[in-house]
Parts: sequence; structure tokens; C-alpha cells
Amino acid sequence: MKMVKLGEIASFSQGQQVSIPDQKTERFDDCDTFLRIVNYTQNSQDFRYIPKQNKKYHVNVDDIIMVRYGAVGFVGRGLEGVLANNMFKVNYDKENVDGRFLYRVLWSDSVQKQILNASQSTSMSAINFKTVSKLKLPLPPLDQQKKIVEILDTADAYSQKTQSLLDKYDQLTQSIFLDMFGDPISNPKSWETGSIESAIKKISKITKDFDKHSIEYIDISSIDNQRNIVTGTTEYRLDERPSRAQQILKAGDILFSTVRPNLKNIAINNLDGAIGSTGFFVFRTGEKLNNRFLFEMLKCDSMTESFVKITSGANYPAIKNTDLKKFKIIIPPKSIQEEFNNKVHLIQKQKNALLQSISKSKNLYDSLLQKVFKGELTN
Repeated sequence: MKMVKLGEIASFSQGQQVSIPDQKTERFDDCDTFLRIVNYTQNSQDFRYIPKQNKKYHVNVDDIIMVRYGAVGFVGRGLEGVLANNMFKVNYDKENVDGRFLYRVLWSDSVQKQILNASQSTSMSAINFKTVSKLKLPLPPLDQQKKIVEILDTADAYSQKTQSLLDKYDQLTQSIFLDMFGDPISNPKSWETGSIESAIKKISKITKDFDKHSIEYIDISSIDNQRNIVTGTTEYRLDERPSRAQQILKAGDILFSTVRPNLKNIAINNLDGAIGSTGFFVFRTGEKLNNRFLFEMLKCDSMTESFVKITSGANYPAIKNTDLKKFKIIIPPKSIQEEFNNKVHLIQKQKNALLQSISKSKNLYDSLLQKVFKGELTN
């Protein structure tokens, strides 16, 4: 199989920086749709509208884009408008490259690992044109690319259908939550409130007395924010671990990324003794809170909106742990929280079965992609 560097078959166009005052929430005459990261990563329809821009900043539905920082290496397509400057367009050679093929290869584990390694060489996880131009990927003849896409599309269809059902279960769970507790920010049912710090347990960090020689590390890239699960861990020798690998986790801990809370990188850890990044605020429930209740509350849109309001930093918006600890949440009677947990238990069992099914189909899809890299899929 012929391997090429991405820079040999594509060039890159930076997105446009637009000031906040120029971003409007409603359309106006002679405007462009302004595409932000959230429109790609969360399929958000919350678009902004800006004055007409130079055509070089425009993308159409068939164009491929990549995220520079935040959701580093995220690959998107399917939208039309003007890219924000934390993303860039991949201008691939359309005579020799099928866009659908390139899109799927850029999402492969092989390429994503290359992106992850390149992004970690900087103080803030990010990629640039130089790093992405060096990404190595397979490039079979165009007719084979088209055949490969057909095979991958078939393999992916089942997973997409299952994901749709999973989304409906999530919507049902949120509906039950809101019916029982109301909106957690406006608190229409007048539940008791308290600070987050007062309702959770403290988390220990690695010290010189830590007695393990290796760790299983969970960082923000380990979180699937569409399914809100931990997708895996990375093993490190203790003395070679990343500097942010500090927090000693227990099964049941809720991991909440304080960086760009709008992305909802939230998941429940299931591995006792794993080590979490300091980029997470770790919620460990105690006497006042039920784990499932808190997890669903943190995912509520009104909570996300409130978290976004207390972020700081223009290029790397994040919530300070001190601000999060002071944040007030509703604390209904534990018995009612447990009632909620019991109601959604069956839904969760169904979701877990679906997640296993999605995992199997993903493994199949990934194995097919590996064959693409080896040149075996169309042989």
C-alpha cells in the first residue's frame, strides 16, 4: 500500500478570527454563517452570524475541517459557512483523493495517535499546519478508495443506527430527571441547595509514598463526549507519566473536564486505582448525593450554560477548581435521588447492552481500517 504524508496531497486554510460583538445570534442582511467548534463536535444548531467574509474562509458540506486546539484533531464535515480560527480546512487533491475516504482515514486510530503525539509536544495541546502535513496515511488508487468507502459505510451504518437508539435512551433519562427535579439552575421545586465542595469527597493525589510502578492514565482525550464514557486508558511507567497524571481515582468517580465545559467531556470512571488528569474536576459522591443523580444533573444544558459563564481565558477557556467548588447545586433528599436511580436503572442496563454492541461494531470498523493501512481490504 502506498503511504503518503497529508501535506503531499493537501494544503490547509486557516479559519477566520471574528470578534464577539460581530457574532450575532440571528441572521441579518448580507451575512455568513459562522462555524464554531461546537457546531461540529456536538452537532449544535446554535449558529452565529457575521458580516460577509472573503471566500477563502468559506467551507461547504463536502469540505473536511480539523480542529487545532480544544478538541484537538477532531475531523468534521457536512456544514457550510465560515470557519472560526481554531479550525482549518483541508484542501485535498480532488483528482486523486476521495473526500469520504480521506475523512474516514483521518479518523482512524493510526492517524489520531499521530495527532495526539504531535499535539502533546506543545505546552497546550494543539496542532498546526506543520504537524498535520507530516501525518502518514494510505493512498490507494481512486477507484479503490471508492470501493473501500462503500465497505466502511456498510460497517458504519449499524453503529449509527444503534447510536440513534442510544440517544433516545439519553433523552428519556433526561426527561425523567427534569420531571422529578425540574431545571437544576432555576430550581422551580425549591430543593435545598449547597456548594459542590460541601457535597462531595476529597480526592487524593500521587505522592512520594505511591507504591505502584506503573499507572493507567485517563485524560480528556479518553472521554467520548457523545456517549459520555471513558473509552480507554493509557499505561505509563510511574516515572514517565505526564505531569498532569496526579489524581487517584475510584470506580464510580465522575470525571468533569474543566476545559471548555461546553463540550460536555463528562463520564463515570469504572476503574479503581486509575490516575486522572488534573484537567478533570473529580466528583466523588458521599452521603448527600447519588452518583447517577449527579451525573445526569451535570449533563443538563442549563448546567453547561452556567459553567460556560464562569470560565476564564479566551484561547483556552476553563473553569477554576475554586470557582467550581463554590458553585451551588440542588441537593434533593437522598431518598428521592435513589428513587430516580431506580427508575433509570433499567434504561441504563439497556444502554450498557447498546454500548457493548457499539463497541463490537467499532472494533469491526477499526479492523477494516487497519486492513486499509495494510492494503488488504480490496485484495
